Amino acid sequence: MDIRVANCNNITSGNISITEGRLNVKYAINGTGKSTIAKAIESSANHDEETLRGLTPYAFIGDNNPDHQPSVTGLPADINIAVFDERYVDQYVFLEAEDELLKNSFDIFVKTENYVQHLAEINRLVASVRTIFDDNPDLDGLITDMGEFISVFGNSRTGIANNGALVKGMSGGNLIRNIPQGLEDYSAFLTDAQNSKWLKWQATGYEFMALGDKCPFCADALAPHREKIERIKTEYDAKTIEHLSKILGLFERLGHYFDDETNEAVRDITTSVQGLSPEQKTYLVGIKEQVETLNSKFQELKRLGFDSLKDIDRVADAIPRYKIDMHFLTHLNSQYTLDKVAIINESVDRLIAEVGRLQGAVNQQKREIESTVRKYNKQINDFLRNAGYSYTVSIEETQDHSYKLKLKCGEGATFVSGVKSHLSFGERNAFALVLFMYHALYKRANFIILDDPISSFDKNKKFAIMDMLFIRGGSLRGKTTLLLTHDFEPVIDAIYNHPNFFEGVPQAAFLENNTGDIVERPIVKEDILSSVQVADTNIQNVQYAVCKLIYLRRRTEIVEGKTNAWHLLSNLFHRRQVPMIGSDERQMTPEEIVDSCAYIQRYVDDFDYNVLYNTVCNQAEMRDLYRRAESNYEKLQIYRLIFDPTDENHVIRKFLNETYHIENDYLFQLNPIEFNTVPNFIIQECNRAIEALGD
Repeated sequence: MDIRVANCNNITSGNISITEGRLNVKYAINGTGKSTIAKAIESSANHDEETLRGLTPYAFIGDNNPDHQPSVTGLPADINIAVFDERYVDQYVFLEAEDELLKNSFDIFVKTENYVQHLAEINRLVASVRTIFDDNPDLDGLITDMGEFISVFGNSRTGIANNGALVKGMSGGNLIRNIPQGLEDYSAFLTDAQNSKWLKWQATGYEFMALGDKCPFCADALAPHREKIERIKTEYDAKTIEHLSKILGLFERLGHYFDDETNEAVRDITTSVQGLSPEQKTYLVGIKEQVETLNSKFQELKRLGFDSLKDIDRVADAIPRYKIDMHFLTHLNSQYTLDKVAIINESVDRLIAEVGRLQGAVNQQKREIESTVRKYNKQINDFLRNAGYSYTVSIEETQDHSYKLKLKCGEGATFVSGVKSHLSFGERNAFALVLFMYHALYKRANFIILDDPISSFDKNKKFAIMDMLFIRGGSLRGKTTLLLTHDFEPVIDAIYNHPNFFEGVPQAAFLENNTGDIVERPIVKEDILSSVQVADTNIQNVQYAVCKLIYLRRRTEIVEGKTNAWHLLSNLFHRRQVPMIGSDERQMTPEEIVDSCAYIQRYVDDFDYNVLYNTVCNQAEMRDLYRRAESNYEKLQIYRLIFDPTDENHVIRKFLNETYHIENDYLFQLNPIEFNTVPNFIIQECNRAIEALGD
């Protein structure tokens, strides 16, 4: 797969070669455009034109020339991409609201293909019961009405609460059915379905009676209406009437489920002008208890499935209990109820005939979940232990029968809330990478991009992450993956140390941004050299004696330490005519100089300290050598010979001191003559300083 990226941020054009089914490591120094490559490919793969346009180089913003627009070509039509970057972390991991490590934990870790198949079989077997509710929508209405009916009783040990809607609504009797004498003119309003709203309106108007002798409702003389208005205010309370209307409506809707005797008794109670007597309350509580029993049965049947059966040891013993025995629900023994219940009981009988298969399907599903949870818990916890983290994870079932991946601090500890605030930056990154891997597998991504994911970790954690992501089973092993990094260690592990660990030898390349053009150079095992090998190769092959000596001093320090030969070369580079031993602050003896020269001449046979001293002191000659040097690395070292440390550009000095001192070198590295690992912007700064000196 050859992907061309053009006109994206600091990239004018560049071809990125991807070997499918392999790990592709692209090593590049910071500022090359690694994140731009990741964003450009992702936005193009997702047909996100707006994000792609957002990568337009500054010089081309507002330019409608199609040749200047951001573009990505070479992606396959069936691409399904997953990208790990900061945006992924913000959107999917350590979400405080859900208090879980990864969004959609259930779908990613538990809802396997086998899980879906077993669940489909269970649902097929219980369908004869559950479809009763689909085929009889009035049953859903009944369940709702029964729930409301139960709620009007309130919460009380006696079954009926004094502060419940039932007692409040009927404490003064049925004043809708029994309108007090003298208020008959208002019957149309009091018996209407919106009577409580009318009463609220009436109460609001009552407050304006004190304003004068006009009726606040009709603007006629107030006196003839005053008594009735005041009686309405005294006799009726809007909230009480609202409760009463609700109760009467519930009894009416449930009426065809009650037997005749119960309906008659309910009519007597609800039409009474008196409040509820103790006997009536007891009677209504009896109805409520039977409604609760029937409602509970209906709810259980509607929810019948794996979640309600998984904790039952013997399904064969449990299923018959789903049948409804109407002999003990005498208040609900109407023919209408009996007909509905008969349909339900027949469906339960059919399920009993399939109970063996149902038991087997439930057991298979339980084993599938246990196996899946155990597998993922072990995989992630093995990684955490190998990487040296003291945390563990556990996939836990929630109250709504879903599953969430949660964090523990140590074995057997309680779960960690507010995960993001407890984990360090490195811990969050490590977790996020592993969780991303599972997310990418879940979405069946066929092209995975990792944007500089592991450079912040120490060596052990880096390889633990590489092992988790690309080597062990159930990982991104064998997936087409682009790993963009400024860290050379993944290249060393993938290409030099452990290529046989991977499925298919990984591919690696060095990316250089040469004034906007991305140049890709493959990295093979032979390109990965020890520091000594790099020095030996360049001592032999470079043209100029000063450059040879730069590599020789590095080689000497690596192999033998800061010997007299090293000190002699350091004196040369610091332009000291009389060589000194730096730590002793004394002149080198003639014998030390002779021995040191002999050592150096084993590598650079025409070495002459005085001749080369005159060379490094000759700025014109050194500037000419700088211009003729072929690699940025050599230019940088020659630059150091031209300028005193106090005269150096601070940016360049910081780069030299922090990045290219020997203690910061990898044991293995790329030859800087062949791979341009020194940023071009550093050399541009050097060029400006050199040119400012003139000829």
